[in-house]
Amino acid sequence: MSRSFEIDESRPMTEVKFRKTGGSLSVIWPNANAIALRVTDGSVAQIAYTKTGEQVIIPVEKPMGKRKYSLADLLSEMGEQVDLSADHTAWEQMRPTGNEI
Repeated sequence: MSRSFEIDESRPMTEVKFRKTGGSLSVIWPNANAIALRVTDGSVAQIAYTKTGEQVIIPVEKPMGKRKYSLADLLSEMGEQVDLSADHTAWEQMRPTGNEI
């Protein structure tokens, strides 16, 4: 992947401060810059190098969060007839013991 960039001198530069966090360094990212970069808490980015040695941050676009399913959604995808194993059938026919959660 080859990318090049030029600094837009018409936009203000933001200074950030590195802080020690455990065995790493962290940066408090200003909210205005996060909005412009379209990142939020938990977003992932790559740090890449230009041919002249500058480092750039490239947000990684990932699919929307995990889809949440309801029981009704899952059951609606099941066929009318489901083959159950003998163990499953026996389990279904057991009487409650009183310790069910």
